[in-house]
Amino acid sequence: MASIYGRNNQQERGLSVNQDKIRPKLTSEQRKTMSEVEKKAYNAERLKEYRTEYINLYSKEVVAKGRAEKRQEKKEALAFYQQYKAQQAQIAV
Repeated sequence: MASIYGRNNQQERGLSVNQDKIRPKLTSEQRKTMSEVEKKAYNAERLKEYRTEYINLYSKEVVAKGRAEKRQEKKEALAFYQQYKAQQAQIAV
């Protein structure tokens, strides 16, 4: 079973985080000079930054787009209803 939040789903959505906005991966030279605790802390912070950026990107691209589509549908439905009511008023007269 595929992961719901995996990298494949991110690629299917066409969303990718700008890597310049998050911490770079550790190089092998940096890894040699750091302890295990420091490496884990660094990677945890990097992951938090990545997730934050992805959530922001997702909300802009997917959630806001869905809201705009719903808003447009409501406008179209209201315009259709008003036109229908105007036609009914003309028929009644």
